[in-house]
Amino acid sequence: MSNKKNDFFSNDITFKQVLGLVDELVVSKTGKHLSNIEILVLFGTWQGKKYSQIAAENNYTLEYLKNDIGPKLWQLLSQVLSEKVTKANVKAVIQQRIYQQEQKELKMKGLAGEDGWLNTEEVRDDRETTREQKFLLDSQPDLIIHRTKTQSEQSQFKLKHNLPNRDRAELVGREWELNKLLDLLSWKNPNARISIEGLGGIGKTALILDVVYRFLQGSKILQVSQKNLVWQDPGESLPDFEAIIFTSGKTQYFTECGIVPRWRGEKNFADILKTIARIVGCEGIFTDNFEENYQQIWKHLSNKRTLLIIDNFENLEEQQKILSFLYELPSTVKIALISREKTPFTAVHLTGLTQTETLILIQEQANQNGVTLGLDKSLEIYKITSGIPAAINYAIRLLCAGYSIQSITSQLRSYRGDYCRFYFEGSMQHIEGQTAYQLLMALAVFVKPPTKQAVCVVAAINEHIAANDLARLQQLSLIIHQQGRYVIQPLTREYVLSKMATNPQLAALVRNRWVNWYLDFTHKHGGKDWREWQNYQDLAAEWDNITEVIQWCIKKERYDDVCEMWRNVKCYTYSQGYRRRNRLKYWDAALGWLEWLTINAQKFEDSATFIEVIAERGWKLTLMAQPSCLAAANKLFTQAWGLRQYQTVDWQVNLANHIAVWHIQQKQLQKAEQWLERAESLLDSEEVPSSIAVRLSINISYYKGEIYYKTGNYKLSQELFQQIVDKAQTIGWQRAICLAKDFLADIAIQEGDLHKAQLLLTEALQVAKNNQDECTQAYTKRSLANLEQKRGNLKVACDWAKQAVRAFDKLGMLVELQETQALIQLFS
Repeated sequence: MSNKKNDFFSNDITFKQVLGLVDELVVSKTGKHLSNIEILVLFGTWQGKKYSQIAAENNYTLEYLKNDIGPKLWQLLSQVLSEKVTKANVKAVIQQRIYQQEQKELKMKGLAGEDGWLNTEEVRDDRETTREQKFLLDSQPDLIIHRTKTQSEQSQFKLKHNLPNRDRAELVGREWELNKLLDLLSWKNPNARISIEGLGGIGKTALILDVVYRFLQGSKILQVSQKNLVWQDPGESLPDFEAIIFTSGKTQYFTECGIVPRWRGEKNFADILKTIARIVGCEGIFTDNFEENYQQIWKHLSNKRTLLIIDNFENLEEQQKILSFLYELPSTVKIALISREKTPFTAVHLTGLTQTETLILIQEQANQNGVTLGLDKSLEIYKITSGIPAAINYAIRLLCAGYSIQSITSQLRSYRGDYCRFYFEGSMQHIEGQTAYQLLMALAVFVKPPTKQAVCVVAAINEHIAANDLARLQQLSLIIHQQGRYVIQPLTREYVLSKMATNPQLAALVRNRWVNWYLDFTHKHGGKDWREWQNYQDLAAEWDNITEVIQWCIKKERYDDVCEMWRNVKCYTYSQGYRRRNRLKYWDAALGWLEWLTINAQKFEDSATFIEVIAERGWKLTLMAQPSCLAAANKLFTQAWGLRQYQTVDWQVNLANHIAVWHIQQKQLQKAEQWLERAESLLDSEEVPSSIAVRLSINISYYKGEIYYKTGNYKLSQELFQQIVDKAQTIGWQRAICLAKDFLADIAIQEGDLHKAQLLLTEALQVAKNNQDECTQAYTKRSLANLEQKRGNLKVACDWAKQAVRAFDKLGMLVELQETQALIQLFS
């Protein structure tokens, strides 16, 4: 029986089903989707490929896939499937799981046989319905088997339609939209008029055709029931339309050979009436009298359950007249309006496919065209198409024709290209030369969705005046208003940018206003003391846009703008290094900006800025604490100290302090102490303002206290850290207080005052949590581990230490990570 069962099911299982099942199980277990490389390994294994083949086809090393990704994937699948999974048995395990799920559903519906599987021999007759037409394992509703109706049955059922052919037999994704549309088209739903809206090429027509072809195939269905095949009406499962009328304002077709005209189609209200008359059977009684024709059509429609589809509504003439007609149709008619523009009807709005859905569609299209695509190239296509089905299909066809990815990108984004002319030109013609056009140009320079205020400033348009024009852009599906920001689809953005490039004067004006907006914005919300806890919520919300502005200014060699922007945002980059980001990766961009500033400060002979940025680079590299980083930091600090006369005294104190920290990192405590003494000597100068001097004094004391602690002089260390707490409280420096208390707790642990240590650490941890400072939390958790070890609670100590390890690892603080891992070994 098992051979017969597997013969029936295994050949019909697609990788789409496999990925859907596995990804759903992984998400339910871990809250995360499979990564791209895990999908790649699973897909290759499903195809029977060895690790070496998968690695070679996708530009990965064999060792990486075989010794790292593969074992972790099989371990993950073992957890979610609750049985041992290996590369050798994964296909059999998943096939069995899919089979078990199907059997469970069949039994719940009373459709399974006594032996637990469908007896295919008993369902064969002259109306063949078995493997050739496939048991639809991935069809969720009703577990039905579709098949072609016999000639006699077709004559009995008189569903009339004029539907066009579909480009695809099955949609990828769109499950939510599909179910929503089915619900709206149901006779139980009171909505008679609906619309499918979205950008050109997003798949609106494909969605409605997928639905209506289900109606067509489901007008009679063959349903499995107690080992017999029984004809049943669709009943409640699908709307029982008697006529499906398709009309379209489409004027052109987009093909791989270019844009070609559509010779037949509807242009206006009269054309739509003629098409309706032809399908419902009253074409022969049409006269020159509009009222009589309208009455005849209304009468026929009132006696026939009808679905009227109007595709490409935005291209039709006499739109108001058509809408008026649709509102007056009888209750026996459901209307589906397909439009790039917003309509007054209940809408199903389409956006791009998800990454997983896009990758599935790319693979299906590639397989149909005989092309083999690795994951890397598939991801490139996803990136340039943004999940738009028409763009994906076009990209695959160009790839088959021998075009490179770079060339395909150019074809898709150029305003002169066929794709942009077909899908964007019509909408742009509606607004060119108007305020809405200026707003769209301004929107396109933002890499991430901007606020209304930002768009209006960059477009140089008053917010009140802009309101209607922004609404117009939304109506044209060129933008979406989402959570107080305006979203422009990436392909639309690239098209608008290419269009704007043809007007250099306009482009320069828009870009200048864009740069100035973010200079003002970062000046207002940045420029803070990075050593203290600050609210950077505004900078965080705009960080991707700010980064884009800096990169653009670097590309255009706008030295002064980059200098000003960097000074405004450097506080935020430090904050992220101790709050939530991995400084080893996150600071790459900032270090790149500093390197560019170093080169250009020399070029423009700007000595003050030159030593400022090389010292900044040295400090960031010191905090990263890697051997190569520390070596580079040493050279930069040496160079900066030699040029210190170009900077203020307080800046020199800060530099001496940072050099002392560098020596502490190298465990050169005596040299570190000498540099702190230099810093104190400079601080005695009357040139340093008192408000700055007190903070610098606290910094110096903090690192002197750390040196005393590390050399075992707990008494002097305690005195310094208590002084820090007292001084910091007078100026409200909360972060300094918290870090000092962590050291006071460590000293209390060493001296056996565990109760005092507990009080200090509990307070410090709560304050750090309140300020989202993961770095300080990690130090405090490590101290709590030491406290619990002293109490003899080794399990609790290990738990605290492991929490600290995870935090240090997340922040890229590898020295602290290794020290804490050594503690865990000691506890064990």
